[in-house]
Amino acid sequence: MKTKNSNMVVAIFATVLVVILAGVLVAWMTGVFRDKKNDIDSGTGKITNALGSMSSFDFDYYDDATISGETLLELIEEVTARDEELSIAVQTLANQGSTSAIRYYNRALLPSTNEFDTGSQPSVLNQSSKSNSDYITPSAKFIGQVLRNQNEEVTGILFTQRK
Repeated sequence: MKTKNSNMVVAIFATVLVVILAGVLVAWMTGVFRDKKNDIDSGTGKITNALGSMSSFDFDYYDDATISGETLLELIEEVTARDEELSIAVQTLANQGSTSAIRYYNRALLPSTNEFDTGSQPSVLNQSSKSNSDYITPSAKFIGQVLRNQNEEVTGILFTQRK
């Protein structure tokens, strides 16, 4: 024998069961989301570290490497355009005997510590006159030397023209 109240009890029981299952499902999905977010954050950190070390590796390529003046000009323009935290130092044959023999492009460096010199402006690339002592001959050969600060961070690359 069925009554009206027994149908109502089953409906209430089913509603409570659905609400509990929905709550458990939401709690499970929230936990999965947090775990995946942590995994993604960890992966992003690893990628950032790898890119940082790749950047340092890119600069290490120039250590004791010989490049042409044309490649050096392209490097100066690229580093300046990207506004990187890197100084490109150039010493040409014409200015090797002077007191200010090294020209710094993009960022000026303190020669004693290889730290960025915030008190001075870097040189502006001027290729308009071949008689200029800072003129970088496109066919000349330059040997690179990576400059590091006291924390072993790459702060610049010194290119010295070879005879």
